[in-house]
Amino acid sequence: MQATETGDYVLGDIIVGIDNTADRIAEYTPCCDPKYGGGKLNDYAKFVASTVKPWVDAHYRTLKDRRHTAILGSSLGGIASVYIAQRYPQVFSMAGGMSSSFWWNESNMVRNAPRLLPVKFYIDAGTAMDGLDATEAFRKAMLKRGYRAGRDFYFYKDEGGIHNEQSWASRVHVPLRWFFGTRR
Repeated sequence: MQATETGDYVLGDIIVGIDNTADRIAEYTPCCDPKYGGGKLNDYAKFVASTVKPWVDAHYRTLKDRRHTAILGSSLGGIASVYIAQRYPQVFSMAGGMSSSFWWNESNMVRNAPRLLPVKFYIDAGTAMDGLDATEAFRKAMLKRGYRAGRDFYFYKDEGGIHNEQSWASRVHVPLRWFFGTRR
């Protein structure tokens, strides 16, 4: 908590980062890509929603309700975050995927975009070898499902952005501001 010039107090945000394991490809993917395998995302989703989130709420002063809870990831973590919010909309009201691997499993997530849920989705991609075509296909699929650009769905194209942590760090403020707004 920090004091403002007027003496008001503003609650700080809590960001929880979950380290990946050697089994990350399987853990972050809903089903089996013909080339790379995968398919353990249901177990990982349950772990995040049923173990990590309750643990954080029990150990830190959080706003526990879904309205204040988002999930965000990059690359395979991006498709995992979108998928987890679909499975647990009672936990997450916002989900984002940065440079998400929508090509995974022959673009299955594009063909099966989330039905209209009370979840705000953010997706992005860079223009330099970052899966932009598959991300734009997912964007179109979401709009066909009834999501409204700028209202419950936000797409950001990062000119010159590539598929790496430096690009994600340079634009992570975009989904965070869209999810939580700007605060004093």
